[in-house]
Amino acid sequence: MLQYSTSISKTLNLDEKVMTSLQQNWYRKLLSYFPIFLITITLIVFLSFIMFNKASREEAAKANGISTRFIMEDLAAPSMRLR
Repeated sequence: MLQYSTSISKTLNLDEKVMTSLQQNWYRKLLSYFPIFLITITLIVFLSFIMFNKASREEAAKANGISTRFIMEDLAAPSMRLR
């Protein structure tokens, strides 16, 4: 009986070591993906800024065109009245 209980305790001790090893490996595997995650998030943020910048420039050009057309029409109206 003593031999059996010693065998069980050795098995349990081995299982605890295996479980601890698996937990550490899982944590290390998770940490190994962190740089990929960080690079992906950084790229997404960077591309978002680029797209926002492009959209802002296009809208600014459109607004400039509208205001320029309005000013040209406003300046042309008095000269038409003089004729």
